[in-house]
Amino acid sequence: MTSLELAKKAAAFLDNKKAERVHVIEIENISSLADYFVICTATSTTQVKALADECEKVMKEHGELMNNTVVTTVMSNFGLYKAFDEQGIGYAKTAVGDKYVYEYMAKNGCRIGGEQSGHIIFSKYASTGDGILTSLKMMEVMLAKKKPMSELAAPLKIYPQVLENVRVTDKKAAQNDPAVQEAVSKVAEALGDTGRILVRESGTEPVVRVMVEAPDHNTCQKYVDEVVNVICEKGYKA
Repeated sequence: MTSLELAKKAAAFLDNKKAERVHVIEIENISSLADYFVICTATSTTQVKALADECEKVMKEHGELMNNTVVTTVMSNFGLYKAFDEQGIGYAKTAVGDKYVYEYMAKNGCRIGGEQSGHIIFSKYASTGDGILTSLKMMEVMLAKKKPMSELAAPLKIYPQVLENVRVTDKKAAQNDPAVQEAVSKVAEALGDTGRILVRESGTEPVVRVMVEAPDHNTCQKYVDEVVNVICEKGYKA
């Protein structure tokens, strides 16, 4: 389904729900946020909200909010995923590196993706991260919403993160060791949905990276130390 067909479907739904003066406006050439606006009027603020909520619900139920996905890497902050879940935004995780982010975007038709480092890709305009473009897009949203970035970003809680690089004699052996995997599983179970642990090998040096995100720094450090100690006890530390 094209974006125009989707906009017309939304307009038809609103018309059936007694919305007034329903119009579809093309904005593809003046904004990257959307291809079309569907606007209408209603008799009260309550009706406007109800129409918007029901329209979004119907689109999601029919799978018409295509590519409602932000592409991230495995190193993106846990708080970001929490915020996505609260807003009903889908996400994908790739290996670290903007080339992997773009590969996923190109394959799946996603519009936005990036890394924690700040490399944000807008696939409609570029295949790599662009700081100037990202700044312009942020300002575009601020102007459209008439809100400062501090207010727009307020719902996002960035979780504390502790990352320790352990130089080892054998990356794969260290990561796949049953005792190390058991330690990682215990940490994951203890954290539950309040944080996460990620253990991965470096692609460029003999290092295993142990990263934990949790509600507070002390918890992060505690669980990182537990896993690192097991790696060392098993004799993998170089």
